[in-house]
Amino acid sequence: MPPENQPQPQVTTFEEHAVPINPVPPISNTEAEIPDFEATAARKPSLKGMILGVIFLSVSILGGLGLILAYLPVITARVPETQAAAVAAVDDVDLFKSLELQARAAYVYDAKEDKELFAKNPTAQLPLASITKIALVLVVAEV
Repeated sequence: MPPENQPQPQVTTFEEHAVPINPVPPISNTEAEIPDFEATAARKPSLKGMILGVIFLSVSILGGLGLILAYLPVITARVPETQAAAVAAVDDVDLFKSLELQARAAYVYDAKEDKELFAKNPTAQLPLASITKIALVLVVAEV
């Protein structure tokens, strides 16, 4: 037997803790319980909210401009004269000067610039390398 001065354990049942379930709240037609949506929509934002909004907008705009200036330096940079001179010098280089071909004739044409880039014996009339090329051109032309 437990001594009388110690607290006795309490035994509870499930029914004592059960909460009645009422899934549908009662419907009331009184005007006092219907919220006034027009008054809530017409309410002006607080000064604190407006200041935070302006700060957020300013930081967003400045951050976007910073990213544009950081990743697009071409907008703000000028082409140095040495770089322009280097580009002009590359245009004057003959890329085919040291080319050695075993072919009897060759022709390289730049359609974009509309100019001849390289020609080796361009006026020579040579026999066709393969008759199948003619058939291929005809089939492609028909398609």
